[in-house]
Amino acid sequence: MVGVSSDPAPVNRKFRERHGLPFRILSDPDHRLVSALGVKTSTNHPMAKIRKYPKGFSQPAVFVFDRNGAERFAWRQRPKLANLFGAARRLSPEEILEKLRAVAEAP
Repeated sequence: MVGVSSDPAPVNRKFRERHGLPFRILSDPDHRLVSALGVKTSTNHPMAKIRKYPKGFSQPAVFVFDRNGAERFAWRQRPKLANLFGAARRLSPEEILEKLRAVAEAP
């Protein structure tokens, strides 16, 4: 498992340590990886200006790949007013674990 964030590496490292996450968080400030995966980037959201993201920030997304690298599940947040421009209605940890288990159990 790997996380990806628009934040710089030192910020991601502190976030990982503070929350005791057992996986790495990659920095993608230029959005190369998230763009390749079709993840939307918010540039007009007020948080992009508050947190000083000149190129915007990535919307939440979850991807599950099998051992061969094939994508088996993808969920991408679509920013709109109804979900607070991407801040609400995310997948729960239980939903993500369910998808991971399904891929792990598949032949």
